[in-house]
Amino acid sequence: MSDDRQFPNWDSLYLDEKMVENLPWFNKDLDKDLQAELDLRNIRNGRFLDLGTGPATQALRLASLGFDVTGTDISENAIQRAKRTGRAKFVVDDILDSRLEGKFDYIFDRGCFHVLPVSARAAYVKNVVRILEDRGFLFLKCFSSLEPASGGPFKFTPDMIRQIFSSEFDLVSVKETEYQGTLNPFPKALFAVMQKRKYSRQDIERQMPKIVPLPNGPLYLINSSEKIVVENLQDSKGQPISTVIGVALCRCGQSKNKPFCDGSHAAAGFSSQNTADKSQDKKKSYVGKKITIHDNRAACSHSAECIRNLESVFSLGQRPWINPDGASVDEIIAAVRKCPSGALSYSVDNIEYRDFGQEPMVTVTKNGPYHVTGGIELVGSDWAQGVSKEHYTLCRCGASKNKPFCDGSHYAIKFRD
Repeated sequence: MSDDRQFPNWDSLYLDEKMVENLPWFNKDLDKDLQAELDLRNIRNGRFLDLGTGPATQALRLASLGFDVTGTDISENAIQRAKRTGRAKFVVDDILDSRLEGKFDYIFDRGCFHVLPVSARAAYVKNVVRILEDRGFLFLKCFSSLEPASGGPFKFTPDMIRQIFSSEFDLVSVKETEYQGTLNPFPKALFAVMQKRKYSRQDIERQMPKIVPLPNGPLYLINSSEKIVVENLQDSKGQPISTVIGVALCRCGQSKNKPFCDGSHAAAGFSSQNTADKSQDKKKSYVGKKITIHDNRAACSHSAECIRNLESVFSLGQRPWINPDGASVDEIIAAVRKCPSGALSYSVDNIEYRDFGQEPMVTVTKNGPYHVTGGIELVGSDWAQGVSKEHYTLCRCGASKNKPFCDGSHYAIKFRD
């Protein structure tokens, strides 16, 4: 799917006053999803930016509610038309090269983001972050991947929104809804609520858990790199002693206190050496009409989630074993999201999605591996080509050839808790 799409000359659309009310995105009322969010959060005042204001109806509705509103658009004709209302501030501005000064508490975009080319999305995020207050909200409405009509704006899944904005925003919520306008029926849309992070990425990373595989020993889970004072412990000068607190998790399969390490790895002669055949470490892509599925068999933990959930796409009895046209895009995405090892990912509109924004967690699966989600850092390990580092599986039975990762050996040795 191409990055290039043909859109109209935006400025020409606002030359004829009578035609404006027939534009597909014209909505005389305040967007119902935005109104519901304002009511839910009891938001009643503050500086609001209506990004890509177009007919200016949303800016004017927000101004009537008492907000300090600025509406921007790249169309000079749209802005000149909006200025005649006199009830809000309107400025010609391009968000990809924005000249706006100051900060906004809230930004609403229902017409700009989803018509930008893929190559412009990073610049969009960068500029939105610059003009939004810390912990400010971005309310985004865009076309959904569930919309069947071809052409028009780019379409998105919740995963796509999460990945595009994850570097700077916390995704508060995203839901399937409608794009209110003049089209009948209303196109299917997403409404996302995102909040700008107050702290830097470095601050966040200090608070993120880490897993350190100790050589020939356990996995050391550190929930925070911040040192804390150890109660009832002091140095020779009477000063409290601080340390990073961690938990040692068994990965030799021999502990009598699973999932915790009890030192059994030493007596068992456990080796953490990776002996997997590196020639199998190859990422393959299966290109379909609407979605491309990526797979690296070397990273697979053989949980068979994909086969159980969507056999029309994933079937070991067929060649190739993945059929990217065997189900709808959303069914495929749902199945890929259930892959615990990170071996599977997908691409839509030439953008690959590997990470799915899950909460940081280490789950001890029954008679199986540790299932790690949420981007918990795995320190000092080599990764297979093109796999997710946001979710993965770690060997708990001690038999994997692909240590520290699970390769499904627990099935062969009949590992039990």
